[in-house]
Amino acid sequence: PMPGGELTYMGSLRNTGDVTLTGLTVTQGGAAIFGPVTLAPGASAEFTHSIIAPSNACSVTDTWLATGQDQCTGASLSREATTTCPVITDASLNLTLSCPTGSLVPGSTAVYSGAVQNTGNGALTNVVVINATTQQTVHSIPTLAVGATSTFTVSVSVPQNVCEQSLSLTASAADQCGGRGVTDSASVTCSVTSNPGIVVTHACPTSPVLPGQAISFPGTVRNSGDVTLTSVRVTQGETVVYGPASLEPGQTATFQGTLVAEADSCSVTTVLSASGIARCTEQAVTSSSTQTCPVTTQPSFALSMQCPEAPV
Repeated sequence: PMPGGELTYMGSLRNTGDVTLTGLTVTQGGAAIFGPVTLAPGASAEFTHSIIAPSNACSVTDTWLATGQDQCTGASLSREATTTCPVITDASLNLTLSCPTGSLVPGSTAVYSGAVQNTGNGALTNVVVINATTQQTVHSIPTLAVGATSTFTVSVSVPQNVCEQSLSLTASAADQCGGRGVTDSASVTCSVTSNPGIVVTHACPTSPVLPGQAISFPGTVRNSGDVTLTSVRVTQGETVVYGPASLEPGQTATFQGTLVAEADSCSVTTVLSASGIARCTEQAVTSSSTQTCPVTTQPSFALSMQCPEAPV
């Protein structure tokens, strides 16, 4: 039988003597389950009795007592029998896992919630939950009753520059009766928040800027966020001066741009625009840099004079 199921015993009484027996009765636990009957010498009677198999038990032991009287002398007779019947259990467990409440932040510690439940009909022993990646034990209990649940938490560091974090756990236990092993696993993948950013800067040329002459100037573009940027470009008007490229968090790239000062100008202004796409969310980020550089001029003028045409 299985725990909670019906266990039906089959029994028999037989008169093995040479005189009729009367008032034959079978009791179990003090309660009569059969009789009274009368049996002649050599006669027998069969009977059955059913009980409900208990939970969290590997076997059921019962003691049966039969009593009767000699019809001639009235003397009492008794016999006792003991039975031990195994209880068949169907062991199983269920492991669940959930993401932390709130957002996962790079560099922080994420606290995952888990639970292991005995979903079988027999007690479990040596319940152990391990991290499937590291093989480290994250939770253990010696026994888990039928229907019982044990909750736990798992703390995991959130790495930098990731879009999501996955956690996989495996639970194992043994059936307390037969020792048969049971397992279950659970996995979750949780989103990690990111703060993408980009910064572009540039400077005036180190050499003098002369009117009408092209001259290069230095610039940098930096990933100021915590996630990789793709399709990074720096433009000067319609001209791409850097990219497309990818930049890891904190990475800086250098480039050269070109400016031309117009004739008869005192300064020249350049505006750069930078853009990129965050790897995880595909969010666009932008930045700009403006520089006004002085133009080196060479002022000059001429003076001429002429005498009158007629003599003075």
